[in-house]
Amino acid sequence: MRKMLILFSALMVGFFALADEGALTAMQRVARYVESLGRYRVDFALKSGDFSAKGYYCVDGDAYYMNLGSAEIYSDGKTRYEVDHDRKEVNIDVVDLSSHNILDNPTRCFDFVGSDYNVESRAVATERVEFSLTSRKRETEGIIRVLANVKTGAPLALQYELYDEVVMVDILSIGKSKEPVKPYRASNFRGYEIIDFR
Repeated sequence: MRKMLILFSALMVGFFALADEGALTAMQRVARYVESLGRYRVDFALKSGDFSAKGYYCVDGDAYYMNLGSAEIYSDGKTRYEVDHDRKEVNIDVVDLSSHNILDNPTRCFDFVGSDYNVESRAVATERVEFSLTSRKRETEGIIRVLANVKTGAPLALQYELYDEVVMVDILSIGKSKEPVKPYRASNFRGYEIIDFR
């Protein structure tokens, strides 16, 4: 899990420079779609090499909760608590609000702004468009692909490519949530090793 977060962080330094007006309009539609949900939940399937897992996350403003495999991640928008049940440890860190990767900060993963990627878009089906985002930084030779519904703006999938690593994230469902974001409570993890990076 930690390796994937490092990979995503390398991929997602900064974000997107727009190649054309059509790509700008389509990506803004995706951002508006997600923003219009208010408090929302995303169910997804992730695959990277031999690792695969299904998970979900809930977002309310800058706060979020994620459940993926044997890990839980809590954030109040300022502090991030990554709980690894297999290792019985909790990693605590400051939230990077500038990050846009889905595992590091899902509250911003569809907020397509910035200046570090060139963007091209192409239709892949009648109602689907794929954005290919290529890094403009030499030290980050990554490509990000975003698949979305061209009419509604609903995100359908993400793919992160860096060197020989490929991480695929299929959005199984996305929609409004009535449930509040699950808060971190230290009392639930008594006996776990606490690693504080703040």
